[in-house]
Formats: sequence, structure tokens, C-alpha cells
Amino acid sequence: MVPLVSILVPLHNKGAYVSDTIRAVQCQTITNWEMIIVNDHSTDEGPQLVIVMASQDQRIRLLSTNKRGPGAARNEALRHANGDWVLFLDSDDLLESDHLEQQLDEARRNPSAHIVACGWKEFVDCLHGEMACKAPSGSESEGPGPRDSSIAFAPWAVHAALVKREVITTDCFWPEDMDPLLAEDNAFWFRLVYKTQVAYSHHSGALYRVHTPNGRSRASEISPWFEGVHAAVTKNLRFLCTEGVSPNPTQCEHLFYLYLGLYHQAQAQGSKEYAKRSLHEAEHWLTWRVQSKPVNWRLRAWWLLGLRLSAILRTSRDRLLFRTT
Repeated sequence: MVPLVSILVPLHNKGAYVSDTIRAVQCQTITNWEMIIVNDHSTDEGPQLVIVMASQDQRIRLLSTNKRGPGAARNEALRHANGDWVLFLDSDDLLESDHLEQQLDEARRNPSAHIVACGWKEFVDCLHGEMACKAPSGSESEGPGPRDSSIAFAPWAVHAALVKREVITTDCFWPEDMDPLLAEDNAFWFRLVYKTQVAYSHHSGALYRVHTPNGRSRASEISPWFEGVHAAVTKNLRFLCTEGVSPNPTQCEHLFYLYLGLYHQAQAQGSKEYAKRSLHEAEHWLTWRVQSKPVNWRLRAWWLLGLRLSAILRTSRDRLLFRTT
């Protein structure tokens, strides 16, 4: 039987979690799936655990790749995927039992959609079941959906979107040159959502485990985070160039807020180098944005005062409020 969904999983030293990830897939109310796990140079017991579970379930396969990185592993899995739909799932994350069913139901209600996105829940093992609910980008707007915001920010958790296999052509594969960096999903999703239609489910069955050992979620560290995000933005801008267009005003605004956030993060961590680089990029995209109308008063004030002075005024205001409370 041809599988309806291909679940593609990169595996790198996640032996403590991968068995739970596989069991979460096996518990799905939809059973017509295949799970392709690609060993990305693991040195722990993870691959052996997969071999044991695959021997008991023919829907599970373990592959390997000569390259290193999650993008290369996902692309290897894509080359072997047979399903009509694709779900990317990290080897330490989980799915609620009706996740595939809910996503496929939404796909049937929106036959022209190539991506079905939903919410997700973030959790940390030590917090005993506490979860933070997140919404996918574009789900609350009537505009172009995530096409504008995803130039700067990943629109959803990687396993919160079901994707039509036919739209992931080789020029939309995961950017393997991003594998040594962070934020590779920022570059992957932008290219897809720019060309495809997105439908949204009210379901939130993707469970995202954060702060795990060997994880790539290091957004709290300004140096690797800036380098990864900046590389993803550069790739997204180059893609727009190949499409013969420039960033629109809303995209410029999202880029401004991205770099403004990085600027404040760099300042908080005492990194003069990354504060300077972030400020330069933020000022560049703010200037682009205010050249287009309409512009709200906050953006215009930032532009007129300058971001450095605005930051000083904000810090002074915060200190004054702190003293009076």
C-alpha cells in the first residue's frame, strides 16, 4: 500500500528520546504512513533502538547519509519518500495521537492547499507537563499569510505543517549549506510559502520539546543565533532576487523587527560586535520601510530619533517606572 504520509526524521544523538518519538507516530489514529529515519552520524544508542523498533514495524525505515546536518538528513529522507504528504519531525519531538488525522481532515476541506499548518505546544521535560501554546504565522490575518513574516521568522514548528510532497522540488529542498548554522528552517519555509497556498487547522497536536541536550535551539546565544538568522535572511533575499522582486514594505518591517530584537539581545549580553551589526541591519530595513506609506507613528519616531537614542530613551523610561513602582 502506498503511504498517505511520509514522516521524515533526522537522528543525531537523540537515543534518550527517539523511542518515544517513534511510539508517538505508532499511536496515530491514521495508520497509513511511513516513517523514514536518517542517521546523521549518531554516536549513541539511537540508531540501534530504531533498528529494533523497525524490525517490529515494516512502516519504519532507517537510512544514513554521508553528509552531516539535519538538512542533509531530511533531503535524504525526501529522496526516499513515497507519501502524498510529508511531515518533518525531529527525533526528540512528539505528536498527539490524532495529529495526522486532524491535519488530513483540514487538507480535505482545502483541496487547493499545499501546506496545512497548525499550532503547537512547547514543553520542557522538567516542568511536569506545563506547555506553552503557539500559533502559526498568518493564521489570524486575511493578507498573504506567512509569506511576509517568514522572510525573517520561521512561520511554525517544523512538525506543525503537513506539506504536499509534489511541491518540494529539488530547488525547495532543505538548504544544506545552512547545516553548520542555526535557523535553517527560516530559509526552508520561506521558499515554500512564497510559492504555495497555506491552510490552517485549529488543532495543536505538534508537541515541541525544548532545551534538550544536543539540540539546535540556541536562540539565547547571540553569536550563533545572529549568524544563522542573518544567513537565512540573506538566502531569502537572494531568492526574491531570482523571482525578480524586491522586499515589500511589510517584509521590510518584519526584517526591521528581527534585527531590532537581535540588537537588544546583543546589548543585554554585552556583545558590542553583534549589537553594531544588528543595529546596522535594523537601521537599513527601517529606512526601506519608511520610504513606503503608510507608516505608523512608532516606526516614524524610531526613524526620526534614531535607534540608539530610542533605545536610550526606552531604557531611561523603564528605569523610571521601576523606581516608581
